[in-house]
Amino acid sequence: MDLCVIGNGMYVSGRGTDGFGTILPAISAFQKELNSLSRVFVVGTNVQRAQEAEEKIQKLSDLTGVLLPLKFFPDENDSAKSYLQVLIQGEIA
Repeated sequence: MDLCVIGNGMYVSGRGTDGFGTILPAISAFQKELNSLSRVFVVGTNVQRAQEAEEKIQKLSDLTGVLLPLKFFPDENDSAKSYLQVLIQGEIA
C-alpha cells in the first residue's frame, strides 16, 4: 500500500518540538504491526523543513527499529504545489 501525507510540520513530525509528532509515529506503529506499506510520501512546501522531518523520522526509526519506505518532498526547490507534483507525475499511482 502507498500512503501520501500532506504536510511535515508539528503534527506530522514534531517540528519545533523534542517529540516526533503524532502522524509519523502512528505510521511507524502501523508498519511495525502489519508491514504493509510499500511507499510513504511526505509532502511539504519547503526543502529545509522536509530535510528536518527526514532527520526526525531517522531518529524515530533508530529508537523503534522500524524502517519506513519514506520519500520526502520537495526534494530540490521550495514549492507550494509539491503535493500536486507527487500526485500528477505518478510518484504515487
